[in-house]
Amino acid sequence: MMKAVETISKPSGSPAARLAAGVNLERKNGSGMSGLGAYKEEIVALLRSGSPKNFVAKPYIVSEPTLYNFIEKHLLDVEPGLEEI
Repeated sequence: MMKAVETISKPSGSPAARLAAGVNLERKNGSGMSGLGAYKEEIVALLRSGSPKNFVAKPYIVSEPTLYNFIEKHLLDVEPGLEEI
């Protein structure tokens, strides 16, 4: 039987040690953190088929404003009925 102590992840060291090792301690912030880029084609297809933006945002666990920011940042043409031929 495995001990509970072995399964708990250990911190990777003190912040001072990580900083001395050259690790960036800053938090990432701003656009690009949502992870929607991997689903770009799916999102465009859903929006072009006329799905509401709140319906599209829900499965990717992002807010509607985050989806709007993603569309604007990537200059996506997502008007319904504009299928590419």
